[in-house]
Amino acid sequence: MHRKRLARLAIAWMILAALWLPGCSGDDPADPGNEPAPELPASADELVSAFRQAYQDMDHDAYDFLLHEDFIFDPVDEGGYWGFPENWDEATELAIAANMFSGAPGQNPDGSYRDGIESISIITLLRQTEWVPVLAEETLYADALYALFDAALVFSLEGGENTMSVFFEQVFWLFRFMRS
Repeated sequence: MHRKRLARLAIAWMILAALWLPGCSGDDPADPGNEPAPELPASADELVSAFRQAYQDMDHDAYDFLLHEDFIFDPVDEGGYWGFPENWDEATELAIAANMFSGAPGQNPDGSYRDGIESISIITLLRQTEWVPVLAEETLYADALYALFDAALVFSLEGGENTMSVFFEQVFWLFRFMRS
């Protein structure tokens, strides 16, 4: 059951809604020493690379930066997963990522506890198709790009003594919406 849950979590994060944001000032008037806000990568492939890095580093802030505020996870299977609603939003996705990235022990569906995830390695994240633009009249995902990827992840638990490998295909949708 634990493997199935992690496999579905792996699929969930792959639905990455990214944005193309013009530079915003990260300066805090109370602390002028702050660094400027990070900039999004210049191309779709660079954005996927940034996603890969954020996920492997288990960096919640970097992952949050890459998700669009209108992110919706729409699972292939109907009925939702593990007590979550059928679809979930950016806040729910970020809560899932926070739990997974924290390394804290988790609770299995049967109520028992398990060790937390210590590391995530993305062994394969290979684009299989060209980036395809979506026209406004074709879908709700207007002004987006999508491509099919082969993916392989390894989750390490229990000091690396327990690993789980997940292999799957996933479509990345990259959005160019403005963050408000």
